[in-house]
Amino acid sequence: MEGQQDIQLPLPLGMKEVKVIDIEENDGSLTILLQKTLELGICPQCGTISQKVKDYHIHKVTDRPVFENGVVIQILKRRWKCLNDFCEINTFTEEIEGLPKKHTHTESFYREVYQLSRRMTYTDVYKHFRDARCQVSLSNVYQKAQEQLRKRVIVPEVVWTQFIGLDEFSKGKEHDYGVVLTNLECNKVIDLTDGGKTKKAASKLLDKVDADRVKACAIDMWEPFRDAVIENLPDADVVVDRFHVIKEVNQSLDKVRKRARKHFKSKQKKHAVFKYKELLLMGMENLSPMQEERLWEILSWNKDLCRAYELKEILRAIYVEEDSKKAEQELDNWISETNACGIPEMVDVAQTIINWKREILNFWVHRITNAVTEGKVNKIKALRRKAYNYNNFQSLRLKILEQE
Repeated sequence: MEGQQDIQLPLPLGMKEVKVIDIEENDGSLTILLQKTLELGICPQCGTISQKVKDYHIHKVTDRPVFENGVVIQILKRRWKCLNDFCEINTFTEEIEGLPKKHTHTESFYREVYQLSRRMTYTDVYKHFRDARCQVSLSNVYQKAQEQLRKRVIVPEVVWTQFIGLDEFSKGKEHDYGVVLTNLECNKVIDLTDGGKTKKAASKLLDKVDADRVKACAIDMWEPFRDAVIENLPDADVVVDRFHVIKEVNQSLDKVRKRARKHFKSKQKKHAVFKYKELLLMGMENLSPMQEERLWEILSWNKDLCRAYELKEILRAIYVEEDSKKAEQELDNWISETNACGIPEMVDVAQTIINWKREILNFWVHRITNAVTEGKVNKIKALRRKAYNYNNFQSLRLKILEQE
């Protein structure tokens, strides 16, 4: 087909104002020769129109895979001579719209890389193009996907919202943590940062919200987060997540269970306390009649275990209360009962609740939890597992913000 002129071939080449001047097939692979349709050059320096060609050269580029056996795209570029004797440049090479200067891949190829990277790992994207006989390196896939991602992710300088949530997440091995800030009004991530679960990292995120508008911030019982909120949002209330409070009591209850199990002489009782440990952590209302019967049988074996379970259920019942004053009174009664029970593990958790009492009671003022933030943390964990962890934190950050 060599020499065929102006072939009309509807291909998604991602370039504008080009025409197909030749097509060749070699071993199932298609080579397409393109040229700019405009038969003159415009000097980029002085704007003079030129029709005098200095020379030609072939610019090989890669576009999205079109055919199964691959497509090789060649651009026949002309180098024009500037006819303005006073111009600073003598010659110039024509540029193609949709093909960045000196690039070996089209803009549509980069967009394809980005779209695939939204649902595939970078390695899988690289393998996809390799199987389609597209010449691209893994580092180039990563670089271009990141460039496209940065163009699309826009983080506002200031967010206006009344309720926010702070939580940490694991961004690497061992004790490598980051912090995420969420907008509890629209259930979206505002931003995330590395630096560990520290006051400095939390403060960096809190600077992204309008301090005058925020009414409350939900956190776990983590002192650096509380200090950061108090310092950066002096007019906002700190609200301890109710699920975290119950989690703390459950952990103390489980310690009582482990201690009680060590004192059982019967192997059957030891096995039952281990096998049915989840029953202790479940709410009484969620138990089936058979489970409830089994639970009370286990609780009857140890006085401390039975009392610890009762205290846990009493605390859960306080959160059902809607009146803030009555809830405060019931919480004070619970603290008194727990301190008087003589169970070391429960006394310790009572002291923790005393230290956080004001923040815990703020739940009845604002009625917010950190459930949305916890959900976003799970989303981050799922994304990290899918990508076999992110070595670059900014890549993880952009991925999360893109999905919001």
